[in-house]
Amino acid sequence: MSRLAINQYYSEVDRIIQYGGTRKESSLEIAFQNPLNSYCKTRDFMLMPKLDYCTKISQVIYFYDIVKNILILNSD
Repeated sequence: MSRLAINQYYSEVDRIIQYGGTRKESSLEIAFQNPLNSYCKTRDFMLMPKLDYCTKISQVIYFYDIVKNILILNSD
C-alpha cells in the first residue's frame, strides 16, 4: 500500500472524527475500506465487506473486510 493511500486514510479518519465526533469502529470502517479496496484492485483481489459462513452445526459466523481472490474454497 502506498504512503499516499495511508496518508489519505489518516486524513479521512481525522475528518470523520471531526464531523462525527466519534471514534467508533463502525464510523471509521469506510475510511479503512477505501485504501484496502484500492490495494486489492491492483492485485486482482476483491474486498468483501461482509461474508457469512455456515458451520456444520448450522451456526452462522460473520467475517468483515475479507480480502478474497478468484479461487472459491468451499468446505462442503
